[in-house]
Amino acid sequence: MNQFLKIAVGVVGCWAGAGLCGTIDPGVADSKYLDYGAKFTCVGQICGLDNKGRVGIGSCVAVRPKVILTAAHVVDELVISHIHLNGKEINIAK
Repeated sequence: MNQFLKIAVGVVGCWAGAGLCGTIDPGVADSKYLDYGAKFTCVGQICGLDNKGRVGIGSCVAVRPKVILTAAHVVDELVISHIHLNGKEINIAK
């Protein structure tokens, strides 16, 4: 197999594999994931409103004080938001 074909097969394999990946199994109830996340004090929920008044909700992980990680699409258009973490509601600014 020549070098170009090896690279093409690798790229297609990775691309196809990415289409089959995910963090949530649609066959598992959301409550199971929520119950598991509740075991960790660093796992929280980010909530807010976008500029059209729609509600956005997603998970987040506190990695250190005043620093959280979440997916970009969760906060992309939020204009008002807050975090629920360890029983507290914390207002945040983008």
